[in-house]
Amino acid sequence: MRIYTQLFLVFLFTFKAAGQQTEFGISLNSGLFSFRGPSAEKVSFLNISQSPEATIYYTNNPYGSKNALLYGLSINVQRITKKNIIFGTDLGYENLRSKILIDKVFYSDDVNDKIITVSGETIFSHSFINLNPYVGYRIILNKYSLDFNTGFDLGYCFLAHEKSSIDTKNGFKDSNSKDRSTIRFDFRPRIHSTLNYKNCGIYLAYSYGLVNYQSGYVGGINECYSRIIRFGLDYKFWYKTTKVN
Repeated sequence: MRIYTQLFLVFLFTFKAAGQQTEFGISLNSGLFSFRGPSAEKVSFLNISQSPEATIYYTNNPYGSKNALLYGLSINVQRITKKNIIFGTDLGYENLRSKILIDKVFYSDDVNDKIITVSGETIFSHSFINLNPYVGYRIILNKYSLDFNTGFDLGYCFLAHEKSSIDTKNGFKDSNSKDRSTIRFDFRPRIHSTLNYKNCGIYLAYSYGLVNYQSGYVGGINECYSRIIRFGLDYKFWYKTTKVN
């Protein structure tokens, strides 16, 4: 967190001399998150192993290629020069969630092993602190303005968690959750556009992850990457215009 705070402050003050207008804002973030790559799948199965000591319950491959809704909150600061060039950064929390369908349970105990047909899903959640430095350009459209930005996400994952829920043909329902180990950092090039009206704005963005979430896995092909479509609301709670000679 210290590194993220220092980077945020660097971007905050780097372009002070060139800035014509400085804007501070807050963003309510949502969107769709999923995995892509050879190891990302639409359907997987649950492994349940029961013994007197413990019950082990986990999704065989939780890296789903189906989208689930993400959510987050961030603060941002940007400077707009006389020529409408934008320099900014955004720092916040977001919960990225993907989905994979479950069609079977592989169950084993001290007596027997069996395969049970079920219907269900696993939601795989990743909690990130995300830093997004960017540059861009602002187009003035009468009462509106349109920002086009490009930059990257540097995300620190401090928690990964799966939650599974299943139904069997005889009406039995079950659910379970489990912490999962995963990567610590993700790096994602990002494009971002915002339509502004006075202090408010709506945005659409896309991030393309470059870090393999299955790095370090052994056996077979282990490769999947994050893909994020974001949309949300911006509110500028403070801004200051500076005359530049």
